[in-house]
Amino acid sequence: MSPTDDKRLATRRRAARSMVLVCAMFCLMVAGLLVWEWSGAEGADPWESPRFQQLRAELDRTPGDGELRERIREADLRLRREFFRRQAFMRRGGWLLAGGVAALLISAHVAASGRPVKVPGGSGDLSRREIARRKTARWSIGAASIALAAAITALALVSPDPLARRVAPEEPEPVAGVDTEDEPAPEAVEVSADWPRFRGPGGLGVAPDGDFPDDWDGESGRNILWKSEQIPLPGHNSPVVAGHRVFITGADAENRELYCYNADTGELLWRHRAVNIPGARPDAPSVMDDTGYAAPSPATDGRYVVAVFANGDVICTDMEGERAWARNLGPPDNIYGHASSPIIHGDKVIIQYDQGTDPEAMYSELYGLDLETGSVRYLKERPVMNSWSTPLVADTPDGEQLITTSSPWVIAYDPADGGEIWRADCLTGDVGPSPTYADGKVYAVTAYSQLSAIRTGGEGDVTDTHIEWIAYDDLPDIVSPLATDDRIWLVQTYGLMTCLDAETGDMIYEHDFDSTVRSSPTLVGDEVHLLTSDGVMHRFSATADEYDELGTADLSERSNCSPAYVDGRIYIRGRRHLWAVGKE
Repeated sequence: MSPTDDKRLATRRRAARSMVLVCAMFCLMVAGLLVWEWSGAEGADPWESPRFQQLRAELDRTPGDGELRERIREADLRLRREFFRRQAFMRRGGWLLAGGVAALLISAHVAASGRPVKVPGGSGDLSRREIARRKTARWSIGAASIALAAAITALALVSPDPLARRVAPEEPEPVAGVDTEDEPAPEAVEVSADWPRFRGPGGLGVAPDGDFPDDWDGESGRNILWKSEQIPLPGHNSPVVAGHRVFITGADAENRELYCYNADTGELLWRHRAVNIPGARPDAPSVMDDTGYAAPSPATDGRYVVAVFANGDVICTDMEGERAWARNLGPPDNIYGHASSPIIHGDKVIIQYDQGTDPEAMYSELYGLDLETGSVRYLKERPVMNSWSTPLVADTPDGEQLITTSSPWVIAYDPADGGEIWRADCLTGDVGPSPTYADGKVYAVTAYSQLSAIRTGGEGDVTDTHIEWIAYDDLPDIVSPLATDDRIWLVQTYGLMTCLDAETGDMIYEHDFDSTVRSSPTLVGDEVHLLTSDGVMHRFSATADEYDELGTADLSERSNCSPAYVDGRIYIRGRRHLWAVGKE
């Protein structure tokens, strides 16, 4: 090797050694920042902070306090910005760490490479300087390995264990005296349920034809057909109706129950307790007050009623309250407990059981259970994180599609066998609003993410091909959207509603209801009905190009439910009672 080559090699090695040290320091700093950032938020949902919960409690006591509502809006906005800032920081930090480790390894390789430098005129042995340089290179490689190990260890400590899979849920035990093994499958029956699931037929929030009342008053009793006795246990689920029966659920940390009311009189006909559930654990999950232990609405097909609770308990009864089967899906890794409502499609119960905060860990699952026995017909792992949205079966031009939403994917399945049809990468964060469908498009949304209008005719990953438009402003975090062929309505929790053009996503108008809202809007003829949390129903035009209020009606009791519309009656679950509203 010539002296010139020797100098070049020495210069390259010195630069590489310096680069090794710089990269090692960079990796250690990034890993430290990631651990520090995550540890500051670990185990704490931002909306569960004592201060924020105190503000929410004050608002429940004084719902008309406009200044307090504005303070809560500002606090909510700060929390959400911080939450998504932290998520973005972790994602970017992960990429920076990966890049730093790659640069470190390349530099270490360069620092240790090359031919030995001979001592001029010597015997060919390495010089002391070369020995020192090689020793430095070895130390650099060691430092790189330590930095890499430290980074991997740090990330392992703050990330979910992908191997810590839940034990497969136990198969339900057959009910004593009922032989289901040899019983032939019943012939298809005509579904008699009038409002069979959350948001009614199809999960679209569209009322059937009927002569529904447009004015009532809970305090005076005007157009109030009945008001039940106090509901035994609390719950934020919405009523479903089959024939002359109304179903809701209630639960606390120790008890979980399904209730059946007479739709004509409000009498509590029966209550079924979720006890002796195969696979259930005695400890209740930690849930948010806004969610509670009975957030999922039940589902019915007129023969059976299915209810799901926050701890993963699932019960199925007949119309007289006799249990058909029960099972537990495993304790949910979800900050809300389980909150997605079941749906019944044909001879199957479909449950979207999303959980965890790492989509790659595949904690989330889609269940297709046999309606009569509870046995698993199909079980699909889902590459998504926890959510509380409820799926729907859309009747598309290409056939029925089961639409699910969670971060990061909107995924459409074949409801018959759970086979995936298409998916779109368009959501981030905790997805609360359920999807909706109109005119060949799925609408998927959650706060501080985006609203996407997705055409349903694709296959595989349709992110770049079938999203017609995206909107970013004034997105809801709880309330599910309402869509027609022409319009989409979005409602934020704190009362701001926007109406968008379904073709372009452009805003047509906005309106502030000056009240919190957790109920989803319903299309009733050419009107939209929206129940605010103070119990006031707002009726406004579904076709006007500006907000055109047609009237209001006061239940005189707070409510977070989405009402059921059946045969000229409106069934509303209040905080303490179940109500039936109709023309007297």
